[in-house]
Amino acid sequence: LEDVDSAYEQGLRMLMLTYNRMDYVGSGCTERADAGLSSFGIDLVRHCNELGIIVDTSHCGARTTLDACRYSKAPVFANHTVAKGVYEHARGKSDEELKAIAASGGVIGVVTVPAFLGLDPSIETVLDHIDYIIKTVGWQHVGIGTDSPMQSPKSVIEETLGAIKYEIGFRPEDNIKPSLSLPGFDDCRDMPNITRGLVSRGYSDEQIKGILGENFLRVFGEVCG
Repeated sequence: LEDVDSAYEQGLRMLMLTYNRMDYVGSGCTERADAGLSSFGIDLVRHCNELGIIVDTSHCGARTTLDACRYSKAPVFANHTVAKGVYEHARGKSDEELKAIAASGGVIGVVTVPAFLGLDPSIETVLDHIDYIIKTVGWQHVGIGTDSPMQSPKSVIEETLGAIKYEIGFRPEDNIKPSLSLPGFDDCRDMPNITRGLVSRGYSDEQIKGILGENFLRVFGEVCG
């Protein structure tokens, strides 16, 4: 926990509990055993609460996510994920998890990673996930957490992340292709396409501003001050 103190002093304000596999904190989303938080993991969540660090569950397994929501006294995030109700992928969140995150006061950010969104996804698929999460938990708990594409040449991405994707806990069935871009979202300059999509689906200006960032900012202010 002293390492978290040091990271906080250097500016850390959000901490993801696991990354795919099991660690000392809990089980990740691609781990064989869905074991939830360890005792140390519960201590870590509580320590983050005390410091003012947001707990993130994006790469956590289902039980770890639910445990984080149970033990955290502050809002919990899944800042880059998808809805399993739209597409079943290990990196997604079930309705139960979405509701637990929202009940904590947290926010769910939707990715633009093709493999996590569907079999033949486009930017419309991102909007489908946003629609689904809003219908499940309300627009106040939805944001954008693109995660992809990374701002490097595709060759560099393949030589780095692509070379270690299995070492860091992804599996062949996760279908990870790090350099693949989503149709309609080739890089972050295409953010206006998400705004246009939200407008076309009938969301109000207030809702769109919330989804595009104000929902995240609200919780940042509440947890981090």
